[in-house]
Amino acid sequence: MNKYIKAVSAVGMCALLAGCNAHSSGFNNSQMGTVIGGVAGGVVGNQFGKGSGKTAATALGAVIGAMTGNNVGASMDRPRVIYQQPPVIYRPQVGSGRCAGYANEGVRAACNRGVAEREAERQRRLEEDAYRRGRGVVGRTCGSLSNPCR
Repeated sequence: MNKYIKAVSAVGMCALLAGCNAHSSGFNNSQMGTVIGGVAGGVVGNQFGKGSGKTAATALGAVIGAMTGNNVGASMDRPRVIYQQPPVIYRPQVGSGRCAGYANEGVRAACNRGVAEREAERQRRLEEDAYRRGRGVVGRTCGSLSNPCR
């Protein structure tokens, strides 16, 4: 029973000292984890076996403890990466019409130019049609009996 109390006390002290020494002594968590894990593993391994078996158990416990402590310390050294979505920027609609929904100013300007060109082409076709039918010709009047407007 006395051996188990010593083992638990040694492991507990190693764990408490790990938090204090990890950053103040210039070692990173991986290095401190290797040392503390090796010591704790050696103490725990020393509780098993007799004679040369006890030495082997101590060595094996120290190696396993050092590897485990290194892995735990290395995971503590990794930077914490937090993935965030880019913020959604709400821009009130500028103007009205078909192109008001575009937030990018260049795309909205290109859309407006395209709409303006299509509207100008439509207006040109309407005027050509009106001139072909005889409406809107300079010097020509509609409504007389000899020249009805169509």
